[in-house]
Amino acid sequence: MVTLRMTLINDGQEKKSTRLYDTGLLDLGEKRRYAPVNKGMSQECICSESYVGVGAHEKASAWIRFPAPPTTVQRVGIEIEGFQPIDDVVISE
Repeated sequence: MVTLRMTLINDGQEKKSTRLYDTGLLDLGEKRRYAPVNKGMSQECICSESYVGVGAHEKASAWIRFPAPPTTVQRVGIEIEGFQPIDDVVISE
């Protein structure tokens, strides 16, 4: 497994909320999307919390566990609902 640790920054005027269980880890080379590891059959991910709210001009920290991509994958993209996509994130130990 890999763990994505992040700080969400909302520089807008309104509160933003996102569902962490909808976050995707993207293998851009193989065009594959990894979904978070779930707790059983529910939509609860193995993550800091299922929903994160970030107030206007505030920050929030969160983490999510994903299945590990192949060892040949060194960089991934991240897709978080309501936030700008992030490319070229280095996988490190």
